[in-house]
Amino acid sequence: MDHDAYTRALRRILDTRTADVATRLRRIAEVATGPEGARVQAVVVDVFPDQDGEGTFEVWARFDGADFFALNKPIDDVRHLFGVVHTETGLDPEVPAPPAGTTPYDLADAIAAVVTAWVEEIWAEAGAVASAVPFEVVLSGD
Repeated sequence: MDHDAYTRALRRILDTRTADVATRLRRIAEVATGPEGARVQAVVVDVFPDQDGEGTFEVWARFDGADFFALNKPIDDVRHLFGVVHTETGLDPEVPAPPAGTTPYDLADAIAAVVTAWVEEIWAEAGAVASAVPFEVVLSGD
């Protein structure tokens, strides 16, 4: 599998979770623009790829602003957007294996690019509520 085939296959897996993530991001946008979100400076989505280049990663949303713990408490139940974990039978969900010869850094960049495009599309579909809040996706854990 080459880089392009890997990114297409990864996107297909992410697309199976779009409805759930859209619901979570709409809730996050509602909190950010409501009374509880008065101190929210931005919504940040962190992409945490594993450091070994095995293809596992986590995607979490958070509010940026003072008093991180209190600020994010209202969205604790919806912050985790997506994750790939090792199980006894393999990866869950079954994301494709990274292309042969891919370095962990290149894999992290590929995952971040695919996840960024996916999340930004979902955020844009959230409409006017979401557009009122600064939003960014960042590669974390380097």
